[in-house]
Amino acid sequence: WNGDNDGSSWEKAYVILSSRDLFFMRDRVNTGSEDEGKYYKLSTDIDLTAITNWRGIGSGNNFTGHFDGQNHTVRLNSMGSLFDTINADEGTIAVRNLNLIGALVSENDSCAGLVTNLLGGIIDNCTFTGSARSTASYSGGLAALIRGGSIRNCTVSADISSEASGENGFAGGITGYIESGTVENCVVKAGSTVTASSEAGGIAGFAEAGAITNCTVEEGTAITSSGHAGGIVGDTSDSATLSGNTWPSRYVQVGSSIPDTTPQITWN
Repeated sequence: WNGDNDGSSWEKAYVILSSRDLFFMRDRVNTGSEDEGKYYKLSTDIDLTAITNWRGIGSGNNFTGHFDGQNHTVRLNSMGSLFDTINADEGTIAVRNLNLIGALVSENDSCAGLVTNLLGGIIDNCTFTGSARSTASYSGGLAALIRGGSIRNCTVSADISSEASGENGFAGGITGYIESGTVENCVVKAGSTVTASSEAGGIAGFAEAGAITNCTVEEGTAITSSGHAGGIVGDTSDSATLSGNTWPSRYVQVGSSIPDTTPQITWN
């Protein structure tokens, strides 16, 4: 940990030099020992694959700071996302220039490569390669749930699945569920898979509101669901905006737009 800086700006960001430093940062954030809005830079690749009980940054106390991966890679093999909850100021960078590789599983919560809950701030120029699976709730390549903020210029090459029962089985290449916020200029690479028990989409399982713009789901991406499967979203409400997106030709943009052709039986 570089103690010469005070974390007050990108120029004076705390420098994370090892996995031990990342643990130190996480614990200070999660216990509320760190002041809000601090800046961090990663100076090396980090391997956390030996840690199976990782507790995400921003668990207990939201991460409100700013994290620059400087194009380094963090490897995970755990029961959750690298970040639990991010709530940075709107319009500011929360996480940028970070590559994530891992096989993530959550049996009690939502699951995603980068963050479980995005409430505010911008995720920019990040990648996720591997798999994210939840048996309880939403799954996404980068965020399980977006309730504010933005994900932009990011790429996912992964197997994403939600096996949750009932109405929580949402999975998307970028995010499982968008309540508000935006996804812009993101790519889900060929060979990725998105599988859900309820709604599956190349970008989002369900878009309640917010916007998905100029995103690409490449041909060769497989999207399957017991409910609806769409090239961009499984299902959406009238409050969501979709524009400038491209998706595999075998799907429609919104899975629920396909009429239900199931024969109706009337009992007299």
